[in-house]
Amino acid sequence: MTTSTPIVIETDVPILTWFGVGGGADMLARPASIQELRTLLGRDEPVRILGEGANLLVDDGGVDGLVISLENICDVLELEEGGLLCVEAGADLPKLIIETVRRGFGGLEGLGGIPATIGGATFMNAGGAFGEIFETVERVHTFDPDRNQRSYYKDELKYGYRTGGLDGHLIAAVELRLTEGDPDKLRDRLKEVMAYKKTSQPMKENSAGCVFRNPLVDGERTSAGKLIDEAGCKGLREGGAEVSDRHANFFITREGCTARDILKLIDAVRERVLKSAGVELETEIAIWRRGDMQ
Repeated sequence: MTTSTPIVIETDVPILTWFGVGGGADMLARPASIQELRTLLGRDEPVRILGEGANLLVDDGGVDGLVISLENICDVLELEEGGLLCVEAGADLPKLIIETVRRGFGGLEGLGGIPATIGGATFMNAGGAFGEIFETVERVHTFDPDRNQRSYYKDELKYGYRTGGLDGHLIAAVELRLTEGDPDKLRDRLKEVMAYKKTSQPMKENSAGCVFRNPLVDGERTSAGKLIDEAGCKGLREGGAEVSDRHANFFITREGCTARDILKLIDAVRERVLKSAGVELETEIAIWRRGDMQ
């Protein structure tokens, strides 16, 4: 007779984000499988899902409820020849891009430079000037808001700009349809994407990517960075948080920065853009605060 090992739930755990600031989790678990994830979702308490922490700001006071890190749910399974891959939600997107390019499968190289897990990237339809992840998504396996397992084909989802149409769902795995190509040409394309981002974004700084969504202005998607720049916000500081002088929609953190500094800077930039352009910016980064899931 065998017995399963209890899932360890840690307490008072720091949450590592790309900003490098912010509070921690009252409780955190790191399930090793979808089965363990299902078990954790059976608990009667609020749950937050942690991927890379690359698009996340955690308030200095930390968060209650249970934070579930998907770092160990990261298998990549090739289902069949022709580029159909099933990827568990915790898989690292940059590593997957490098591996698929090396093997001559195209479709993800335009997402080079985006730090994310597959689950996080799919949930928000991550992308940029060179494409979006839903260009390759074929099917998504989730736990729905009632924590039942569901699967959706791409055409069943109302995905769009920075949304996979999966609000309230927890992504467990994603099937991607890639295309076979020349590894050398795919590698050259990835290098071009990375070179562009290195010259246009503060990739060596502590940052969480674009802070604000690109808004619709007169029906057209408009660059939030351009609006922030035109409002004179480059270099604007609140404590240890600063608007990057390389890309105005990136906030970088300096020594002594706190999450509250970033939140104050978000408010200051939003106010200036509203006054300058009459546009109210919405945050693209996720912001976790204690009590916001009650």
